[in-house]
Amino acid sequence: MQVSQVSASLNRKRFNRLRNSVDSWTKSVGEKNLDRQRSAVVQALTLESMCMPSKGSTKAALNKTKKDCGTDCGEVYKPVCAGDGSGKNNKSFGNECVLNKYICESGNQLKIVSQGECPGGGGVRLQ
Repeated sequence: MQVSQVSASLNRKRFNRLRNSVDSWTKSVGEKNLDRQRSAVVQALTLESMCMPSKGSTKAALNKTKKDCGTDCGEVYKPVCAGDGSGKNNKSFGNECVLNKYICESGNQLKIVSQGECPGGGGVRLQ
């Protein structure tokens, strides 16, 4: 069985569970509140569809967006100011390790501009 078939099968099972829950709830409420029932069904299906992976996606592809840059940088405070070389939007980091972790997570190519916090404030990224 291919990954896409497994994904489709799981989505069908989730949908059927949801449909059964909605059917049970609809029977308990009765015909008087039909508009409310319809609204609840639409809301439940919308929430369920937002949690389902898109067609053709795989678990590996979904996890690809989140990089594992889990370096523990400790609590050493030796701030650095880093930027892209333009001199604008420089950012302060608690230490060089935190800067490297940020570069890994964001993909931004920053370089150390100076030791210490960047002039002008703006906060310091510590993790």
